[in-house]
Amino acid sequence: MTSYDKVAYEAAMQPVRRRYVDRLRRDLARLSAHRSGMTLESEELRILIHGLRGSAGIFGFMATSRLAAELDQRIASEGVCDDASVDRLITELECVVHGDEEADRRGDESAGSGSAGPVRSSPEKIPWREQ
Repeated sequence: MTSYDKVAYEAAMQPVRRRYVDRLRRDLARLSAHRSGMTLESEELRILIHGLRGSAGIFGFMATSRLAAELDQRIASEGVCDDASVDRLITELECVVHGDEEADRRGDESAGSGSAGPVRSSPEKIPWREQ
């Protein structure tokens, strides 16, 4: 890919990324409600966490993906997940969601491209494959 292609790709991905962050807001609300006593059924919780495991990585949110993967594996092997792990995932999602909102307030067109500075929600740089 040339530099021009990367820029065009990032521009094309912005609407998709914004829709994904909207989904993360909903997932965050569901996990927060779960921790507040409105417990999700175990299968519903597993599906939510498993979905985060895969989708967060696609959008470059590797820390979110790793935390969800740890929880997903724990659920698969032990059938349960501990509250502290869910709390860590909630905290990470809050960083992603609020970081994206902050980038929107700044009018930062590069939100999520990895160039928005130290905002934790910025996806980690994923090396481009040169072909």
